[in-house]
Amino acid sequence: MRRGAGQGNRGQSDGMGRRLIVVMLFLGGAILVWYLTRGELSLERLGERERQLRGLIEEQPWRTFAITFAIYALVSVFPGTSGKSVVVGWLFGFWPAFLMVMGALMIAGVVGFSVARYLVRDALREQFGLRLERFDRAFQREGAFYLLTVRLLHVPFTLVNYVSGVSVVGYPMFVWTTLVGLVPGTIVLVGLGAGLPSLDELLDQGVLVLVNPMVLASLLAMALVPWIVRWTVRKLRTGNGTGDSVDAGIAARGRSR
Repeated sequence: MRRGAGQGNRGQSDGMGRRLIVVMLFLGGAILVWYLTRGELSLERLGERERQLRGLIEEQPWRTFAITFAIYALVSVFPGTSGKSVVVGWLFGFWPAFLMVMGALMIAGVVGFSVARYLVRDALREQFGLRLERFDRAFQREGAFYLLTVRLLHVPFTLVNYVSGVSVVGYPMFVWTTLVGLVPGTIVLVGLGAGLPSLDELLDQGVLVLVNPMVLASLLAMALVPWIVRWTVRKLRTGNGTGDSVDAGIAARGRSR
């Protein structure tokens, strides 16, 4: 018993030591980046860079749109790249950014789905067979309803792409549920970005310029949309008897963030 307790304490100490090393490395890197770029990170200098970028967008709107679209689609294939739609909305305005984000995400979604289906499906099924079988049962029982729900609840985008590709979901169902399910969240995030002031406005008018109807409406929608989706799912569940697997997907969303 003592040996086991000692091993457990030693394992906890090792884990704490590793976490401390990671934190120290992160802080050291952050300090180094700040030191090397301290002259470039002032609001005045960033405002100058922003003006140059906005000027380029005005001079070459189609070229900058195409380049940003390609970068957005490429980056969206990989996990951990959230927040892009707010930046795009801030730079391009609502409608150009909305079209860009929806198109790029659809391309990235189909690419991720195809990679999972044709390149890594067998390997993932071998490693996560039991978990994937549970997803398969949910998809077979509820189909589009399940996929649409996880999209509306903003379960991580790449996770849904890869899991769908490994599962029994077909291309048509994946495409249309992704298209419909991404619309509300894209509207909210792009609207938030479009409502944010430029850095020059922030310097001239202060932080109160951040308080405007579009920003407030977007923040309110970010808080309300998940609750509305959950309420709708529960109402539909009481009507048709489904929802156990949907509830599991909602719980998984909470654990994944």
